[in-house]
Amino acid sequence: KEYTERAILKIRHHRDLVEQHQGWEAATKLPEFPLDEVLRAILMACETFQNKIVLLSLSCLQRLIHRRVLKDETIAIVINLMKEQASNGDESVQLKVLQTIMATPA
Repeated sequence: KEYTERAILKIRHHRDLVEQHQGWEAATKLPEFPLDEVLRAILMACETFQNKIVLLSLSCLQRLIHRRVLKDETIAIVINLMKEQASNGDESVQLKVLQTIMATPA
């Protein structure tokens, strides 16, 4: 829970920096998204195997995929997570895994 809260704070901080960046000169570099912290929070949440938490985590992962935030080096981590969650006996989790896979760009 504590790690997730820290990740949320970092996401909010990044969002605030991006909003401020809109007023900056074009040459200014956009701040990097805190992907490592967010992925770590998602992985830890999925390790609980509590369906409600896993579903929320997979929804977050879908958003990261949709916004094309994932880096090449994180793809293997995400694939392993999908494989692990696909073996979950709960149909709603399996459906969310399929939806997440379908969200990936071709």
